[in-house]
Amino acid sequence: MDQDELTHECPNVTPQDEASASNVRPQRKTTLSTRAKEMYQTSREEHCRKLDSVWKNVESALQALSRAKGEQFTGAKTQLRASYECYKHATARYSAFLQKAKTSEARHELRLRQAIDEDREAIVSEKLQEATPQERDEAHETASQFSLSVHSRASSRLRRSGSSTISLAAVQARAQAEAVKARA
Repeated sequence: MDQDELTHECPNVTPQDEASASNVRPQRKTTLSTRAKEMYQTSREEHCRKLDSVWKNVESALQALSRAKGEQFTGAKTQLRASYECYKHATARYSAFLQKAKTSEARHELRLRQAIDEDREAIVSEKLQEATPQERDEAHETASQFSLSVHSRASSRLRRSGSSTISLAAVQARAQAEAVKARA
């Protein structure tokens, strides 16, 4: 039998009822008592304080990565990853708290928090990706230094001619330009 035939045969079901039944049920709105609102606000403020302090750690790790040179660079990158992981865990706890609250204010706060987290994740991942080419340049520079340290006639002539100092100056100039670009 066709669906239209069923609808016409059943006097209690109208086409409007069928249309509304196919819609998704709206989320339940919880109204909190005065005491529950106070508890919600206290918990929310505590979560926000924790998030702010953890994000400050991430910001200091970002700054340390910007200033890091040479061997400090790998440690700064590791510190940034660890700090951001702590931030993600704190955000997950706060998001779970907001989802559990089921109030319109909590849903709104959750949407805002998700947007902020997306922006912050983009900042951290961009900084880590910027760091990767710098690591490559440092590795290339180290490899160049090793190739020049071989005591052959060709390498000794290069060292005496000054061409190695020119390439080293070019690498340093490029690194300084990238550092200025990263700070801006």
